[in-house]
Amino acid sequence: MRALPGVRDAALTTHLPLSIPNAAGAMLTVKVAPGVRLESAISFASVSPGYFETMNVRLLKGRAFRDGDTADAPKVVILNNHLAQIVFGKRDPLGQYVSFGPPPESWLEVVGVVADTVGSSVEHAPMPEAFTPYLEEPSFAMTFVLRTSDHPETLAGSVRAAVLSIDKNQPLSEISTLDDLIAKSIAPRRFRTLLVGLFALLALLLSTVGIYGVISYSVEQRTHELGVRAALGATRADIVRLVVAQGFRITLLGILAGVAGALALTRLMAGMLYRTDATDPWTFSAVAALLFFSALAASAIPAQRASKVDPMVALRNE
Repeated sequence: MRALPGVRDAALTTHLPLSIPNAAGAMLTVKVAPGVRLESAISFASVSPGYFETMNVRLLKGRAFRDGDTADAPKVVILNNHLAQIVFGKRDPLGQYVSFGPPPESWLEVVGVVADTVGSSVEHAPMPEAFTPYLEEPSFAMTFVLRTSDHPETLAGSVRAAVLSIDKNQPLSEISTLDDLIAKSIAPRRFRTLLVGLFALLALLLSTVGIYGVISYSVEQRTHELGVRAALGATRADIVRLVVAQGFRITLLGILAGVAGALALTRLMAGMLYRTDATDPWTFSAVAALLFFSALAASAIPAQRASKVDPMVALRNE
């Protein structure tokens, strides 16, 4: 696959980011050290040399796997930064020996530490992860990962042909891009956000129509007053300011009540947010400004209508 045109690098893994771990455990023992209590399970993955480079996962300490890391060589392991911090804290993990099972489970030398990657979902914190060379523990199910210099979808046929050239009976399924995996992971959240957004848009429309109706009715009830003001010398600009000020007061009270209600409901909304604080001041400010200008727009038509009131007609109606 590395030899295919357009492929920059290729590797193997038993576990992709944004997927449910197919191997996990909660036991870890450090040689010549006190036991380690883990609050969450460790995700295990067997990967080939070049996996971290292909997936653009930064190597923080030590080395990556090499072709010499086979079943006949000393067993090695690479930890992600999250697991290394839990187990070793400020101590250097390189050269330490760990075991992931009860005796007589063999010891594995920690030869590297890599940066944390996304777990089973973008909204979850990174899991503790341990990586072993796939030549030490081959798996019956592996996933190819490719980094391409062109659109990856165009390589699907070539990749399938490369696999079939080795074994015509070898199934190859679920060819997708990393963008597809991300979209699939956030699809439920995106749907919920879309629904909330549609309801919010409907609420904004109803509030705008409501403000327009209230101010229009108020202007109609105050026709005589506005006519008297115009007869006493009030200009059209004065009438417009008077009507818009009334809409401004209604809007301001509504925004204050809305902000108070939103702050009270932030705990319910926190679970639907990703990398955004439920009390984000910029979000609150932007929504308040949107409502404010929507209300002013709804007040503009009644204000213009009020400015055109003929004083004589208004007084004659009274």
